[in-house]
Amino acid sequence: MKSFKGTAFFFLFVVVMGLYVFWDFTEQKSKEPMAPGEQRLTDFNLSLIQKLKVNQLELSFDKGKCELIQPLKTKCDSTVVAQYVDTLGGLKGKKILEAKDLNEEKKSEFGLGEKALSQISWELNDGSKNSIKIGSENSYDGGFYVEMGDLYLVDRRAGGLTNKSLTEFRNKAPLEGVSEIKELFFKDFREHKDFSIVKEDGVWKWGKEEDFPLSSKAAENWVKALLIMKSTGVVDGQKMGAGDFQMDLKTDVGEIHLSFQGEGEAVRVQRDHGDPIFEFPQVRMDSVLLDQYQLFDRKAPFEFSLEKVVSVKLQRGSEKLEFKKEGTEWTSSQLGEKFKESDLVDLFQKIQSLEVEHYIPRNLKNKIKKNHLEFFDGSGKSIYSIWWDTDQAPYVESQLASARTEKQNWSYGIKKENLIALDQLKFKK
Repeated sequence: MKSFKGTAFFFLFVVVMGLYVFWDFTEQKSKEPMAPGEQRLTDFNLSLIQKLKVNQLELSFDKGKCELIQPLKTKCDSTVVAQYVDTLGGLKGKKILEAKDLNEEKKSEFGLGEKALSQISWELNDGSKNSIKIGSENSYDGGFYVEMGDLYLVDRRAGGLTNKSLTEFRNKAPLEGVSEIKELFFKDFREHKDFSIVKEDGVWKWGKEEDFPLSSKAAENWVKALLIMKSTGVVDGQKMGAGDFQMDLKTDVGEIHLSFQGEGEAVRVQRDHGDPIFEFPQVRMDSVLLDQYQLFDRKAPFEFSLEKVVSVKLQRGSEKLEFKKEGTEWTSSQLGEKFKESDLVDLFQKIQSLEVEHYIPRNLKNKIKKNHLEFFDGSGKSIYSIWWDTDQAPYVESQLASARTEKQNWSYGIKKENLIALDQLKFKK
């Protein structure tokens, strides 16, 4: 019983301390230390703001989510706006002049006249309103003069609140608001090809069978590149013609359709008909506009377990060898005492360290006949096979090889020097 009470007390202590740490971490910025003579000018965060006006730009907020309403109605760049509000809501400064002494001449002296860098106003959820005007930079310490009733000198972070344009605040990401892609269908109208991938239990798989294995890691990196892609320009009020590529996505916010149209060095992307058109440099699309061959798994044909292997047959041209496992040792009836077991282990390691250069269409598989390695289990069942040929004329840099496991059958190109290493193993003392 004492042990139970001690455990319960400890658990309660951990919970209380956790709540205290959470409360302390989420305290408003008024708890942050300030330099001598400084005072806090603003103290709010994204969840507290309702409206924001920056010069001629107007933004509206609902539970922290932002929308541009002037000079046009469109989505915001949530990252840029969040950083802006974070800076605006945590201003600290030293008072320079009282409001009663801040006449028009003084305002002009501190860059707070008609040519002020920024005029900012906001309204919080509780109905309170306020505004500031940001003037010129102080050449001595890089701070900025700010009018908020009185005149203050604010640190250089206030510079991040100036010279903001519509382009900076507006959404530049076609997939703004999407945090997860569950399924993706990709169609290439130029090559008349399509493929799909789907995520199941955290692993990406082909939506339909392909000639080669999919790398879940490569698919995940592709999806991440889609989620974070941001354009360099946005065009409103235009219709985009027929796209060169199309993506249909199933996401955490529903189904989304993306059209891609290439124009010289630029690619245009539209999420739905009537939405803004996003413009990207061609080079920025290299990680987005992939074909299925860029998603193949380089290691899959060589991932097999040696635990079940009890016999091996090797044919290299006219040479035929057979190896059998007796207990923990390997033997060869053809080589007898001349057999060097370490070379067989080396063969296993060389096979499992191979990497695919490219996959090859099914119609070439039967042409690979020269060299053959096959593994068998205790019942005599073949559990892994690989064929290779270092003399295939059309393939110089990457030579043909083919692998078959119990469930899969692939042909692919491998670097010639790696296959030659298989040919040169002697298996003799």
